[in-house]
Amino acid sequence: MKFAKNFNIEYLENGMKIVTDGRKRKMLLLQKGQQSPEKYKDLPSITIPINMEDLFQQDRRERPQEEMPGYCLQAETFIR
Repeated sequence: MKFAKNFNIEYLENGMKIVTDGRKRKMLLLQKGQQSPEKYKDLPSITIPINMEDLFQQDRRERPQEEMPGYCLQAETFIR
């Protein structure tokens, strides 16, 4: 990450990582199939690699298109 600034990555066991941004917010990155260890349960987490189709579908279920001005393209447009 030659040009990355304002964040830090802490590498944990089993491929897990904690990313801390410039505002000191932390997020736990988990590998597919992993569960958040008890000592990190309070951190928001995301499973990587991210399946973009699932991400778009979840967003569309939570926020219907009518409530999302400027967000009207189908997920397939971005995936293919």
